[in-house]
Amino acid sequence: MFAQLQLMIVVWTILISLVLYVVYEFYIKPYLSIIYDKKQGGVSTFHWKLISYFDDYQNALKSGDFFSTFKDLVRKNPQAKFIVDNFASRAHIIPTDPEMIKEVLRRYCRRQ
Repeated sequence: MFAQLQLMIVVWTILISLVLYVVYEFYIKPYLSIIYDKKQGGVSTFHWKLISYFDDYQNALKSGDFFSTFKDLVRKNPQAKFIVDNFASRAHIIPTDPEMIKEVLRRYCRRQ
């Protein structure tokens, strides 16, 4: 009886740890990164679903453009230099300012 109780405690501890890890890795960490980037002058979107491409696909069917969400953000915030978006556990920066795009391309081309 005592061995079963100990086994259940170990199993529940592992399950709770796994759930906490997933919540941290896929929600808290990207959200904090997006908040930081938003303070740097960007516009942000945060998807609570792990994979947001299904929503983007639905928007593409409605509007005829896969990137309509991003275009709407740029229209609403023309002063924004970049868009911050999350996909699963990563935050992505999409530059919208022409000077920033040039700088990103200049740095990328130097690596090769």
